[in-house]
Amino acid sequence: MHALRHLIASAMLARGASIKEFAAYLGHHDEGFTLNTYTHLMASSHDRA
Repeated sequence: MHALRHLIASAMLARGASIKEFAAYLGHHDEGFTLNTYTHLMASSHDRA
């Protein structure tokens, strides 16, 4: 289940989901935690940053 959550979260962020709304959806209190946890799986995340 954890791997599926990771996959879905990474895919939604890659498609441009709002990090603030998505962090709240996942139950995270800090958007930075969400970014650090999920964006490392996206090859393009460093290029966009």
